[in-house]
Amino acid sequence: MLRKFLIKFIIIVGFVMSMNACSSSKELKNRKLNSVEIEMTGRGSRQSVKLNENYIIVNYTDNDNSSTDQETFEEKGIQKPVWKEVNKLVSEIDLNNFENFTAPTQDRFFDGARTTTIILRFADGELNSQAFDEGKPPAELSKLYNYLVSEVNQ
Repeated sequence: MLRKFLIKFIIIVGFVMSMNACSSSKELKNRKLNSVEIEMTGRGSRQSVKLNENYIIVNYTDNDNSSTDQETFEEKGIQKPVWKEVNKLVSEIDLNNFENFTAPTQDRFFDGARTTTIILRFADGELNSQAFDEGKPPAELSKLYNYLVSEVNQ
């Protein structure tokens, strides 16, 4: 009798867990993207690029071994088609695995490249990518990364 109860219990728990997994993946697809940020850090410097539907903010901090950090800040407006393209590129990414995409290289481990992450911010939370070498994102993030970098460099 106890054995039958345990089997039924395991089946019910498994079913409920699979339903929760399905509903959470639907929630990810229906989230409204608030902003995208790229953070790049290396020995003595940090750069962040934040983009939302109205503007791009580039913030750069350089510690040149003096007593104070040198910081630059730039904000510029963006056109609506840029934000629309960012949303399209994000929608093409498997958000359920966003935090698990593997970096193709490890130059950042010996100061061969700045450590880079991409952060997607939604109204109800955020997703952070695994760290990767600047300029060499995981294949799944390359279209988004390259587009964002091209917009910043315009």
